[in-house]
Amino acid sequence: MQKYLYFASEELADRGFEVTTVGSTKLQIPYVPGENNLVVPTSATPRPSIQSARLARKSLDTVIGRIHATKPDVIHFVNKHVWNYLLMQRLRLRRLNVKWVHTFHDPIGHEGDSIQRGVIAYHKAVQRSLDAVVVHSTVAHTQVLEVLRPPCPVIMAPLGVTRWKEYQAVDSSESKNVLVFGRLNRYKGCEMYPEIFDEVHRLDPSIRITVAGQPSNDLPSGLLERIAHCPNVRLEGRFIEEHAVDRFFRKAALVLTPYTSMTQSGVLLDAFSNSRTVLAFQIGGMKEFLPADAPTVSCFDTREYARSIVEFVNDPIAQARAGRNAWEFGRARFTPASMAAELARTYDRVLAGTGQTAVGNA
Repeated sequence: MQKYLYFASEELADRGFEVTTVGSTKLQIPYVPGENNLVVPTSATPRPSIQSARLARKSLDTVIGRIHATKPDVIHFVNKHVWNYLLMQRLRLRRLNVKWVHTFHDPIGHEGDSIQRGVIAYHKAVQRSLDAVVVHSTVAHTQVLEVLRPPCPVIMAPLGVTRWKEYQAVDSSESKNVLVFGRLNRYKGCEMYPEIFDEVHRLDPSIRITVAGQPSNDLPSGLLERIAHCPNVRLEGRFIEEHAVDRFFRKAALVLTPYTSMTQSGVLLDAFSNSRTVLAFQIGGMKEFLPADAPTVSCFDTREYARSIVEFVNDPIAQARAGRNAWEFGRARFTPASMAAELARTYDRVLAGTGQTAVGNA
């Protein structure tokens, strides 16, 4: 979420907003904070914990001090964290005249995810005090309206967390490399990986698959070992530093996204900005993030999915066309500037002409 925070703040500042950001001292992107970028120690996860409670008081005191100094008209939480709720309660007691905006990335979580109930409970608690909710897909918009039902407007904005690179075609030496990238969660189809990868190897043993990302704690026992033992797979089960991300995408001809559920995906944007298309199942919420000609597969048909991989990597004309179309499609829709434009309209809507000052928090 740090790219979201800092890219949006830069774009908003270019639009004339006075923006102060509040983020973590644990920077995971190559960004040098300036005088308007407050950083504070934060807990390892947004969940309530002893560590979070210990850090909360001192860090929140620092944040509140900056808020009183800058006197913002809008405070925008760009991601969920229990501290957001605590901050709102403390500032309400001080009768601060401020409008509250919150981005809900996965409004009701994902089926089977261990934190789903906590996600819903958090959103229902915090939305009572909000002046607007921001989402980044039609699926998320529907979930908020039908399940969470907040007493405030729900605004849909383009997701813009990627700076677009120059177009770069697939090198012929990389044409049989495919990539799975991002945190390994169950809703991303991890349990289908061994079946898909084994079928790909049976059809074309020359195809090489890289799986790169931090495994979640709720993956079934033994799944990572089964993935790693597939003969055509290199598993890098770790957090991938930001400076290394583009290299993974540029060394692949195709990005695999066999998700079973999705509201939005930064992985798709990373793929498109690196001139690579993705292969997805025809699940709800996926279509709006794909170019019209992007390859898709009937839901959860692993053999068809494997066949589609093999056909694609053996067709250099399809690779070139799909990569170019993905790059152009993403550049036209999913940029920090397009996201910031909608955020600016949201702030104007809740402010109703009271001024132009914004504080962003992550």
